[in-house]
Amino acid sequence: MKYATIIAAGVALLASSVRAQDGEGGEQKVSLQEQLERITTQLREDEEAVKKLANKECTDLTPGSVGLTGKGNPKQCGALGVLTTCEQGSVSYGIVKDYSDDYVSACLCVKGEKKKQQELSKFVADNKAELSGYKSEMEEQTKKFEAIHQEFVSSNVLANMDKAIGVLSKMKTHVTDKGLKSASPTMLETAQTALSNVRHGEYLSEFLQTAVERVYTAENSGGSVENDSETPAQKLLKILDDLIEYLRKEKDDIQAQVDAEQAQKKALERKYASNKKRINALNQQANTDFDISKSKEGRCHGQGQSAMEAHAAAASKADKSHKSFQKYMTDVEQEKTALGNIMDLLAKNHGSVLSKAVQTANQNSGTVTHLYDLAKGLDGVKFTSRYILRQWFIGKKLVPQGRGCRMHTGAKYSAVDRLYRSPLAGAGLKSEWVPYLFQGKAKTGCGGCNGGVGLDLGSHWAGKCSPGYGSHVQGYAMTAIYNPSKKGVKVFLESGADDGFRVWVNGKLVQSFLRNCRCYDLNQRNQKRYIMLGPGINTIVIKVAENRGHWGYVGALNPRGATLFEVFSKDGNTVDILRSMGQED
Repeated sequence: MKYATIIAAGVALLASSVRAQDGEGGEQKVSLQEQLERITTQLREDEEAVKKLANKECTDLTPGSVGLTGKGNPKQCGALGVLTTCEQGSVSYGIVKDYSDDYVSACLCVKGEKKKQQELSKFVADNKAELSGYKSEMEEQTKKFEAIHQEFVSSNVLANMDKAIGVLSKMKTHVTDKGLKSASPTMLETAQTALSNVRHGEYLSEFLQTAVERVYTAENSGGSVENDSETPAQKLLKILDDLIEYLRKEKDDIQAQVDAEQAQKKALERKYASNKKRINALNQQANTDFDISKSKEGRCHGQGQSAMEAHAAAASKADKSHKSFQKYMTDVEQEKTALGNIMDLLAKNHGSVLSKAVQTANQNSGTVTHLYDLAKGLDGVKFTSRYILRQWFIGKKLVPQGRGCRMHTGAKYSAVDRLYRSPLAGAGLKSEWVPYLFQGKAKTGCGGCNGGVGLDLGSHWAGKCSPGYGSHVQGYAMTAIYNPSKKGVKVFLESGADDGFRVWVNGKLVQSFLRNCRCYDLNQRNQKRYIMLGPGINTIVIKVAENRGHWGYVGALNPRGATLFEVFSKDGNTVDILRSMGQED
């Protein structure tokens, strides 16, 4: 479009000259003037249309339709893709990429929330299983207690033992050396009946009857046992005492078992009640978190669908604008040809006028194509939207550091920072810089973790494509941005590096991410911020540390409609020219 501006300016001057020389009455030449004016007007209108597209839409002279690098994979949250046949600095490219990034973020959100819901569901199920275990333990103990209570308490076993003890104690008062008192047969029967109602009572009852019969049979028969010093009454009383002691001990043992089982039952009931309260509270919170997560999943799903639809619409619009751009370019070329034919015709009769027009056009072209208002020999890449920095110069000094992907700091590193962070002023004038191996290229073609986009320090220092070259070092790079406005411009800076990095703008630190163990790309939201670029030259200096593996930086500026230039010189002495101009950061 610079050529179209030059031609338009030349035609305007030429048309003016034609009118001045032809005077009145030159019908044929007035008609020629009208043709010039008509074509010039159309050319200007088309130029403005193309500029509008160039500033806002997808612009690229590559033939064909705009495509996408990917289609997205919901299961893996794959990117929807960026535009092909479309300049990366265009608004359309940035919009489509943003929608793709939004889709990926929303998809990852959905996956994350579903995973969270699965974890919460498992948490609730595990809690219920735990509570069920406590309940089963309590119910099992309740059954054990009820069984022993039924066996010994409800069935009156303990009561019968008490009764038997009472009967035996009373029986002791009826014992004599000659036999039991008159009521003794009844007493013996009563005692036998009481004993028969206790555990193993039939044996105890039989034992008591046998003992009574043997003691008094021996006594009544007049028999005696040698060395037997005990009377029959003493023997029987001793037997009765042994039975009573046995029953008491047996009763105490049974009662202890019943009490122990009851205590265990109550302890497990308290344990179950306590854990039920705790687990119900945990599950209630988990269910609340589940509902919140489900709601968030729905929002993220909706955002993903919206991003997908917006992405498709933006890609379609970009394709249409790309075709419109190509059509406008075709029309402009045709108009240039028509204008050239007219100029050839005029040249036959108005050579001197044409020569003057061309001279004026060439003078005008100087203010458009070169930055002559700065210094002879400087040029610049103009950009008004998102733009990947590419006109890099590399600091000649590498600084060793220890292992680890965290940028090392300290006095010795700060001293080198002071030398390089402000290359056009003060101590920075002593810093030495060389052109980047791939200067002028936003993409090296060397591959790597980010596809070769950005500043490949590894390949630069290797002198060839080798993104993984270099380890345990820190390196510097710089570029210069020209702001033709008399006012400062607010610019959106995006950064990414492998590994830790710092960014200085005009000698002032604006970004510092000392630990950045990752591939260098522009996907980290916390590594994006606005900066101010003043009128004239602005320097951007970056320092990147490297542990091992890929080593580099990628940066993008978006002036959002303002005009900026990334400065360079074709012979590679940009830094020297800028210093000779007396530019200060």
